[in-house]
Amino acid sequence: MSSKPVSSKSMSSKILPLKNMVLKIYGIKNCSSMKKAFDELDAQQVTYEFHDYKKHGIALDTLRQWADQVGLELLLNKKGTTWRKFSPEQQAAILASADSTMAALSEHTSLIKRPVTVLDQHVAVGLDGLQQILNQHLTPAAGE
Repeated sequence: MSSKPVSSKSMSSKILPLKNMVLKIYGIKNCSSMKKAFDELDAQQVTYEFHDYKKHGIALDTLRQWADQVGLELLLNKKGTTWRKFSPEQQAAILASADSTMAALSEHTSLIKRPVTVLDQHVAVGLDGLQQILNQHLTPAAGE
């Protein structure tokens, strides 16, 4: 069992395993939000698959599926350095249409808010989204 402290938002560190469901987490390995997400998953003893879209990219169809569930506004990380590096004109062009936003997310994967968590076709974005999935889908072990 991990000796790392569990955040105050965390549920019990002992959970029953997911049955026939694979938690997949998307992001950039060295991102501070991803490090927090990995720490949380490890503390919860959750097995997961990680997709580093900085190294492996992300399919436009996958981005479309996410946007259909959570919206482009939530997927687009406007707080990061990548967004701030764009001029106001470039930012306006990215926001001009859904297609231009999708193209920017696909081309500049650092613009995607992290982490993106997928479990059983349910998509959640950010650390709060990850916690929501954990709270909804993981059952505390007996006696907890």
